[in-house]
Amino acid sequence: MNSNIDFPLTRPEIEILPTDRRSIAIDCPELRWWQIVPKEGEFASHAEYEAVDGSLRSVIESRAGAQPGDPDRASREESLRRALKLGQNDPLEGVEIERREWAAGRGWLPETERVFAQLTPDQARYLAVYTAGYGWYTYLDPDFSLDWGDVNRRIEPGLPANGPIQLGNSGKALGAGAFDVLIGGRNFECMRVYEDDVGDGSTFLDDLLVEGYLTRNGRVLLSRHYCHESRTNVELNRGIALTVNGERFVLWYDVVSSAAFRPV
Repeated sequence: MNSNIDFPLTRPEIEILPTDRRSIAIDCPELRWWQIVPKEGEFASHAEYEAVDGSLRSVIESRAGAQPGDPDRASREESLRRALKLGQNDPLEGVEIERREWAAGRGWLPETERVFAQLTPDQARYLAVYTAGYGWYTYLDPDFSLDWGDVNRRIEPGLPANGPIQLGNSGKALGAGAFDVLIGGRNFECMRVYEDDVGDGSTFLDDLLVEGYLTRNGRVLLSRHYCHESRTNVELNRGIALTVNGERFVLWYDVVSSAAFRPV
C-alpha cells in the first residue's frame, strides 16, 4: 500500500482561532481517530508529529475492503465467522480494514493491524479486531466494548468554547465551539470535539485526552493528544496545555489528516 500523499517531515504551523460562528451538530461517519469510514473502497491516511520538535514520527494508511493478493483473506474470513458464531451462508455485514504504519527511521513496519467494522445510520461500529497468532477478538467477547465498541456518529454541541473544561466518562464525543484551523496557511472551518472519557478522576496519571477538530462534513482534520502533566515516561510539550476537571493535561503529539495537504 503506497500513500498518494507526501507528508512533510516537519509539522506545518498550526493555528487554532476562535470564531463567532454558532457551534452545530455534525455527523461523523469515521471510526474516529482511526480516520476512516468503514465502507468498501474507503482510504485514509494521517501523520503523527512529535509535540516538542514537530518532527514526523509516523504515517498511518488505512484501507477498507478486500486487498488484491492477500493470501490469508479466506482463512481470516473463516475464523471471523467462527468467532462471530456465523454459518457459511450468513452474511458478514461489515468491512475489513487494513492499517499499515510507517515509522521514522524504520520505514514500513511488517505488522498490519486489522479490524472488522460496520457503518450504520447512527454509529460506526467496531465488530472485531484481528491479531496474527491470536485471531479475532469480537464484540461477543467480554470487555470488547471497553476497548473498542461503538462510535456514535452524531456529535452535539455540549461544552462551551471558552472556560473550564468539565468531562466525565460517558464515552460520548461533545462539541465545544466553532474554530478556524490554519494548517500550513490553509484555513478550515472546524468544530472542536472532546471525548468524554477521562475517567472518574481517580486515575489521572493514566488518563489520555483527545481534542479533535472536525470539518463540517464530519471528518477529522486535526487531533491533539494530551496526557496528564505528571507523566514522565513520554516527551511532552508543556507549553501547550488544557485544564480538565481542575487537572492539567499537556500535549503529547499531534495527528494531521492528509486532507490538510490536498490541493484545493
